[in-house]
Amino acid sequence: MENFLKSVTDGKTKNFIQIGLVAFLYFLSGKYGLSLAFVNPSTTPLWPPTGIALAALLLLGYRIFPAIFIGAFLVNVTTAGSVATSLGIALGNTLEGLVAAYLVNTFASGYHFFDKAREIFKFGFLAGIVSTMISATIGTTSLLLGGYLQQTNYSAAWITWWLGDAGGALIFAPLFIIWAIKRKFLLSKKRILEAGLLLIALCSIGEAVFGGIIPYPYASAYLCIPVLIWIALRRTQAETVTGIFFMFIIATSNTLYGSGPFVLQGISTNQSLLLLQIFLGTVSVMTLCVSSVVADRKKNEILRKRLATIVNASNDAIYSMKLDGMVTTWNRGAATMFGYSPEEMIGKSITRIFPKNKKNELQRILLIAKSGKYVMPYETERRNKDGKTIPVSIAISPLKDSYGNTIEISKITRDISREKELEKRKDEFISMASHELNTPITGLSIYVQTLAKLFEKNNDIQSNEYLAKMDSQIQRIRHIIRDLLDISRIRLGALSFHRTSFDIDDLAKEIIEIAQYITKRHMIVLRGQAKKRIFGDRDRISQVFLNLLSNARKYSPTGNKIIVNVTSDKQEVIISVQDFGIGIAKKHQQRVFELFYRIQEYHGRTFPGMGIGLYLSFQIIDEHKGRMWFESKRGEGTTFYFALPVEKTVLQKK
Repeated sequence: MENFLKSVTDGKTKNFIQIGLVAFLYFLSGKYGLSLAFVNPSTTPLWPPTGIALAALLLLGYRIFPAIFIGAFLVNVTTAGSVATSLGIALGNTLEGLVAAYLVNTFASGYHFFDKAREIFKFGFLAGIVSTMISATIGTTSLLLGGYLQQTNYSAAWITWWLGDAGGALIFAPLFIIWAIKRKFLLSKKRILEAGLLLIALCSIGEAVFGGIIPYPYASAYLCIPVLIWIALRRTQAETVTGIFFMFIIATSNTLYGSGPFVLQGISTNQSLLLLQIFLGTVSVMTLCVSSVVADRKKNEILRKRLATIVNASNDAIYSMKLDGMVTTWNRGAATMFGYSPEEMIGKSITRIFPKNKKNELQRILLIAKSGKYVMPYETERRNKDGKTIPVSIAISPLKDSYGNTIEISKITRDISREKELEKRKDEFISMASHELNTPITGLSIYVQTLAKLFEKNNDIQSNEYLAKMDSQIQRIRHIIRDLLDISRIRLGALSFHRTSFDIDDLAKEIIEIAQYITKRHMIVLRGQAKKRIFGDRDRISQVFLNLLSNARKYSPTGNKIIVNVTSDKQEVIISVQDFGIGIAKKHQQRVFELFYRIQEYHGRTFPGMGIGLYLSFQIIDEHKGRMWFESKRGEGTTFYFALPVEKTVLQKK
């Protein structure tokens, strides 16, 4: 017994079982369909196997195609025609199913076509209209060539075949696919009662319409649509296709008995069934579209509620506003942070929480958001109901409509008061520690100089060399302490600048002489002249110069030249420092001016430093109303630029 169960679950055995079951179901439904053949024994206006074949191919894959061929061959060879015509018809039916499955998989989301109304229309066109022409053409041609169809009846047989297959695809394929994937029914007591009432209404209206009870029979067919739409609006997609199937049974049986809106005087039963197929196929597609839209909206509603719960539970202030600055949503975090309730803010201008010095910020935000761009988190200030200024970090996202137009702006605001306080304490500690370190370092430097004079007097050359190295390290420590002090002063807003008028060309020559004295490996070349004066802090600009030259020397260990270029125009002086070293990889370039960021390693080689110099340089140049940037290529070197406004421009601005 265990071996039998194991063999059944085996891949090959399972495949054979599936092929056998699909072929058997195809054969039974095909026999029923051909029992309604009126134009030709092999041509019927009702062909459910098309839907069964398509559902099987979409759900189980293309490997199931032998079942279609076997089922189609058996149903035809045991009904009418010859082996040859049956093989031709089976080939047409198989190709029809394969082409339909391929088209639906490629262009209509496969067996998930019922999730979107657009995909349902694609399915209706590709599976119901296009692919069914293949079977109709091959099948009728096979019968014509085999002598089982007169040429005069070819057109009528082809249309009957095509519409019969189309009806099968549009009515039965959704039924089997949705039942296989979404076997969901709403089974609460209230919903069961509703389902029962809807079923009674469906059967009653169906019987009234197709049983000939209602007068004006042709127009009465449309009375079936409201109840099917109501099912689509109120129930699941599985229940919707079930309702369509019930309507199909009622309509088909009554039409065959000679009653209903499509049984008209002067037309045959075959034509009545064709009209019914067109009607039911159209209603099926439209009802599925409505059901899909409803299901999609229910999903969105559930998602919206989940997101609303998450947003409302967030400690961050999350709110949205229109493009004129009017608030449209306001979560609990926003109410807590700013002190305004949703009733006080929704419909009011967001400027209520803007400090006076930040009013212009809103216009910049609106301009960026209107262009559809996201604004990455940035730090700014807002004001609460009590008038207290709060340091915040804000991220901004545009909310777009289905056409891609920005209609609202969503903001996530985080209170960073605690982080700012911790940064302030850290900077104060660094400042205090740096001051405390300066005193012993200065004393140590004096002792070294005193010892150097003593050793020089005693002609102790070796000891003097050691002292020179010690003094070099002391100076390095003093530079680090100075940089740390500058950082703390910048962050505390206490960095002082002593501005004077000075010649930038003289400063460039002076700094290059100092830097050339330090390095023996690199030749520092000065090119160009500005012939302009700068109004600024000469020592701070010297600090920037020396830092760029130090970096150029450090990051070009195999290079032997550094180029300093000085140019100017009427507005500004531009200085560049070019090295021919390792360069900066693209992944590092956006973070070069960040505090404490540095390139740790290049081809196994490490470089000393704390990642302070470029940050300080950028802040110094920015304080002078200048610009700083760079160009770099990995393995070829880097050129840093900084631009400063000439003295005349600065004085005019002041």
